[in-house]
Amino acid sequence: MKANFSDTIAAIATPPGIGGVGIIRLSGKKSFPVLTNIFQGPDLITPRYLYHGHIVNSKTKNVLDEVCVVFFTKGHSFTGEEVVEIHCHGGYLILKSVLNLVLAQGCRLAGKGEFTKRAFLNGKIDLTKAESIIDLIHAKSEKAHLVALNHLQGKLFQHISKVRRQLIVLLEQIEASIDFPDEVVALDHVFFLKVIEDTQSFVHQVLKNKDYGAYVSDGIKTLILGKPNTGKSSLLNMILGENRAIVSALPGTTRDFINAQLELDGILFEFFDTAGYRKAHNIVEQTGIKYLAPLIRKADIVLWVLDQTRAFTAEDQHLHKALKAANKKTYLLINKTDLKTNKLKDPLQYVTLPDVDVLPISAKYNQGIDQLKAKLLNDFVKKYAYQDLDLICNVRQIACFQKIEKQLRSLKKHLNQGFEDDVLAIDLKNVILNLGEITGEEITEEVLDGIFSRFCVGK
Repeated sequence: MKANFSDTIAAIATPPGIGGVGIIRLSGKKSFPVLTNIFQGPDLITPRYLYHGHIVNSKTKNVLDEVCVVFFTKGHSFTGEEVVEIHCHGGYLILKSVLNLVLAQGCRLAGKGEFTKRAFLNGKIDLTKAESIIDLIHAKSEKAHLVALNHLQGKLFQHISKVRRQLIVLLEQIEASIDFPDEVVALDHVFFLKVIEDTQSFVHQVLKNKDYGAYVSDGIKTLILGKPNTGKSSLLNMILGENRAIVSALPGTTRDFINAQLELDGILFEFFDTAGYRKAHNIVEQTGIKYLAPLIRKADIVLWVLDQTRAFTAEDQHLHKALKAANKKTYLLINKTDLKTNKLKDPLQYVTLPDVDVLPISAKYNQGIDQLKAKLLNDFVKKYAYQDLDLICNVRQIACFQKIEKQLRSLKKHLNQGFEDDVLAIDLKNVILNLGEITGEEITEEVLDGIFSRFCVGK
């Protein structure tokens, strides 16, 4: 897909707010002429060289800012077009005035992700690289950053392209045997089957990474539940190593949700300390408890805190029922083990969840917290240590691979049942098209618009 843009776009490329430097980016055939009209300084001769000077309104002769500018020639820039960057001081008023001057010169304000979209349409990057840019910007953890960086370097594209090329060669052989049955050697079904099974193996490897990919990109949502005053807030503070939650002897101190994040071995764990589960006594508590069920549904992990000095009550039974229905991985944390009183000697006689681990802790004295962290790491991070980070995909890419998986099953079935070559060719084309949808070689404008709408203006 080749772009043929006639307009020149411009936007502020740095985040809003006050900073040391703010950048205005231009892309299109008017970029360099616009720069020469508003820049006062040395002659702009060498591309990719930083020039110091001033931005001046040629009509009013007013100096807007002292700047550094750089220009890139067509074919040698991020977008593939002429590109200009104006490095201003980072105040909003300065950037706005310079941008307005640029727009008055005939440029158009860029849309969301339009610079990256032009780079894709001009063949400077494939779609996996384009998507990796937004993933890199929004990376929340070390592993998320590494995955996005790998994709930006083209590693996912290389894997897909290798598989796609093999299928294209196979398709060419099938079509040749259909068009020239007397001149071309008949299709080698054994070789055909091997290529299909190799492709299935690749797709299976990608889809096996699905859950881990979600943890890497979105973090692991960890919900802390329990009755009031069981030590949930103390637990959160000990996990984080800081006082994020208010700790009080009064039941029900946490009446809303406290959200906190902790990175363990490169993966982000996002903790939600909830209002204690009990019969609500006021509208504030009712609001907190009302939103508990959706949080359970969205959680990856539940840390259910029980106080060993208190009996298992009706409130605990209600919570148990909700957790059983949600079928979430649950860690049953028996808190206050530093005290002698123990009314929960055998908690599993009350708790019959399908996937539960019991851990004794003392949130007050930081006992058992390291063991809990080790358990979380082992269950949700180390078990995926063998996974190939190059093959971690986003939601759109996973959906494409799931379609490909079904198409490959159908293709293999048709091959084994002796279907005609023209049927096999149609099946194979569908697989090739969907692989191309991942890399952007086969893509609709509607899908492109959806992808680039995730970007900010100026990127």
